[in-house]
Amino acid sequence: MTITELFEKGQTCYKEGKKDSALIFFSLCETRDVESASQEERRFYIRALAQSTQLYSLIYDYEKASNRLLRALSLSRRYEIQEETPKIYVEQGALLMTYATQKRENKYFEQAEEAYRKAFWAAKRYGQWHTMITAFINLGNRMFSSNRIDSIQAEIEAFKSCTEARHEYNYQYAYYLQEGLIYMEKHEYDRARDAFRKQMRSLPPDDKYSYLLYGSYASMVKSFVYEERYDSAIVYELQMLDLATRMNMKDGQTVALYDLSEMYRLNGDSLKSAEYYNQALRHKDSLLTRNKLDEVAVMQVVQQLEANKSELHGYKRYTLYVSCLLFLIVGIGVVWFLVWKRRPARESQAVAPAEKYMKSTLDDETKEQLRAKIQEVFEQNREIFTPNFNLDRLAELCESKPKYVSQVINQLYGSNFSSLLNQYRIKEACRIINEEDKLGNYTLEAIAGLVGFKSRATFHTTFKRVMGQTPGEYIKTVRKKMS
Repeated sequence: MTITELFEKGQTCYKEGKKDSALIFFSLCETRDVESASQEERRFYIRALAQSTQLYSLIYDYEKASNRLLRALSLSRRYEIQEETPKIYVEQGALLMTYATQKRENKYFEQAEEAYRKAFWAAKRYGQWHTMITAFINLGNRMFSSNRIDSIQAEIEAFKSCTEARHEYNYQYAYYLQEGLIYMEKHEYDRARDAFRKQMRSLPPDDKYSYLLYGSYASMVKSFVYEERYDSAIVYELQMLDLATRMNMKDGQTVALYDLSEMYRLNGDSLKSAEYYNQALRHKDSLLTRNKLDEVAVMQVVQQLEANKSELHGYKRYTLYVSCLLFLIVGIGVVWFLVWKRRPARESQAVAPAEKYMKSTLDDETKEQLRAKIQEVFEQNREIFTPNFNLDRLAELCESKPKYVSQVINQLYGSNFSSLLNQYRIKEACRIINEEDKLGNYTLEAIAGLVGFKSRATFHTTFKRVMGQTPGEYIKTVRKKMS
């Protein structure tokens, strides 16, 4: 059988839901000699690699998925078959989103966003409407979840102007998504939810659309969070978890569990929050153990994403630049780590010398007013226990500038932002540990997450620095007093 015949057999099996059989046919395409094949055969060879990427991702074999994706990208460039790149970019975005979700790191989310954005414009350019809509849905959902709807206005306008795309089955779903996003931007939350409900009703009663239904639930959750209606948000979050569990959507389960932990925390139920956080950690660990996607493979995918910019936009190739930059970043990271390891156990609380602020326009009265606002945030606003809380956000809450907030913390607290934040977080961790009725219900990972630390190791190190003993030692001390 030719490459084309094998691909078409695989596609037929895929549409019939026979994914294992489809993967066999797509894999057989890879056994054919692509060098001696015609340009048309090469096109189907690349399509088979892209479809294999998706299927391997579905069974959580991310090593094979990333290998196929990289080969598809390489061949599309080598044989100048650029019309196949939109589908590849979509799979690239999905792979990076998976890794970002499991690692919960912004840099991978950003790369996934870039891949979806490239897929959208490339698909529009080649008139591949289904792929364009798929990219738009993924990009829209991502920007909605990260509160950056305004950053995709160009894509929204381009989507609305594409009358040619209206015959695609997923067009109506995407149309209601952009309608909901526009209402969210205007703070018309009830109308936004009406649009998201129309999204759900536009889907056929078929399990293969479960991932789209999951996205609609997520939009509903976000709309309620904007209004701080956490009880309602939890209702839809539980539906997300139920759907993901029923359809064996492992990544979806992890996201829903983390979100439920956060929803219950915001709703004041710390016990439920810790329960779901523990479940999320166990689920994430099992996923990371099960899949084979490592950071090296992800960085290769990212480099290919950067390299392909030249084909899509006519930019100069700069893969070497990206590689050098990555090595430079790694080198700086290694040096920083070695320096950090050698520093004294007690964190330096070096206060900026007075000379540094000689040109500052802050007078003593203004400093005291700002200090009071900082104190109020740290003592009354539980947002400081969220993982991404930073100096810029503190400045927003204090209605000031980051440089002024930093100056006041340095001069009036004799500290720096990170140290002060960690003191309050560790204080909260101690409060949780000292609650006798809940002490046995929390793991150290759960406590770390509840007070804003992204890892147990960082929590452990910071706790010892602040308290002079490890969390485990502190827990033993508390239990001894209780007995």
